[in-house]
Amino acid sequence: METLHQENDVNPLDQGQSNSIYEAENLMVHHRFEEQAAHTPEMIAIVDQGRQLTYQQLNAKANQLAHYLQKQGVGSEVLVGIC
Repeated sequence: METLHQENDVNPLDQGQSNSIYEAENLMVHHRFEEQAAHTPEMIAIVDQGRQLTYQQLNAKANQLAHYLQKQGVGSEVLVGIC
């Protein structure tokens, strides 16, 4: 993710914009990702060895994995290794 240097920061409230940028800073990574998938579902999210997935496709696969892990009894405090 790109970040702005402090001198380049612009307060959206000063420009009549919503403060969604500042609200997003408090979101967990998976919530940020879901927000991105909702805003740009057809944008390419990941490329690996010539294979591409859009944000929508990657979000669907992440949700599928999450549901599988929940069915296996994995809860919020359980660590899961990913290879």
